[in-house]
Amino acid sequence: MTVFRGYLLIIKRNWGFIFIYTALFLLTMLIIQGETQKKEEKEFQRSRLKIAVVDEDGGMLAEGLTNYLATLHEITEIGNAEGTLLEAIYYGEISSVIRIPRGVGEKWEVQLTKIPGYAEADYLKQQINLFLNQVQFCTENGYSMQEAFALVNQQLEEKSVRLLNLNGNQGKWESYYYIFRFLPYLSIAVLCLILSIPMNAYRKKEIRQRLQCSAVSLRRQTVEAMLAFLVVGIIFWAALIGVAIIFSKNSFFESPHAAYLAGNSFLMVLTSLAMAFLIGAVAESENVINIIVNVTALAVSFLGGVFTPTSVLDKGILKFSRILPVYWYEEVNNLLAGFREIIPERQSEIWKSFGIQCLFAAACISIGMAVLKIKEQKED
Repeated sequence: MTVFRGYLLIIKRNWGFIFIYTALFLLTMLIIQGETQKKEEKEFQRSRLKIAVVDEDGGMLAEGLTNYLATLHEITEIGNAEGTLLEAIYYGEISSVIRIPRGVGEKWEVQLTKIPGYAEADYLKQQINLFLNQVQFCTENGYSMQEAFALVNQQLEEKSVRLLNLNGNQGKWESYYYIFRFLPYLSIAVLCLILSIPMNAYRKKEIRQRLQCSAVSLRRQTVEAMLAFLVVGIIFWAALIGVAIIFSKNSFFESPHAAYLAGNSFLMVLTSLAMAFLIGAVAESENVINIIVNVTALAVSFLGGVFTPTSVLDKGILKFSRILPVYWYEEVNNLLAGFREIIPERQSEIWKSFGIQCLFAAACISIGMAVLKIKEQKED
């Protein structure tokens, strides 16, 4: 097992690199998971804005409007001076100022000062207009001002949102799906670097000549090299599955898609191993390997939908992305995250994606072997 041990020995020298990448990966996952939980807590809750109300009327309608806005938003007391109010808007202490003019019950209009381009202020304007229109309608039809306020507030309390759980996942992604989403970048960056370097070292002319003089046959050298690739890949894949289990607090085992997720991630690791083989065959030095790996990992991850959704990509770029295995990996991951039940039509999409990843891996290995053959013929 001379070649196998040699590969592992060279890989040990890069443990620092592996640790840094893995630590950054886990830190990113923690940040994403925390932000996702905060977002889920705020979903379907009414947005509360920080506003100021200047009551120049002092009548019953102005008081009712102020109380109505207080139930929907956070009213800040900062005085009535024009300069103070504008300064508060400028520094972001409040988003809008509602000025209730004298005789508001005659024109049924208020003045709204907002941050330029602040879209949520338009939502606030709609709420004010809705209140005034409803109160005006009620008073014109025989209701007193107090009765009109009660009817408007009653409608506000009765409003509710009913969510339909169409996909069976409560509209949420489990935490481990985010780990699998970013797996391609880590897999390509780490495996391609730590495996391409020893492969490049064994391709040096003096090393090859020594091995040719040894009792280790060429076939055995190839088998041991492939075994080293496979062992490192399996260890890497098992470690990531372990991270997913830890992050999910064992809910990964309860997922109906656990087998699909494990299979999809394993194929991505195999594809990364094939890419590492191709890069090791093409590159001539460690510096070149570093450049190729960094550019490749970022490029295929961006185009494949790891960092940005593929829906925002240009149609021309999207056509090219369909060639990449990362694109099909992310398609499967998004499908599994979005649907709890996998119907036959979706199963066919999953198997199609699996097949494309396998074909890409086979293509990388074939091209790499052809490149190695050509280089050996030139050197000999």
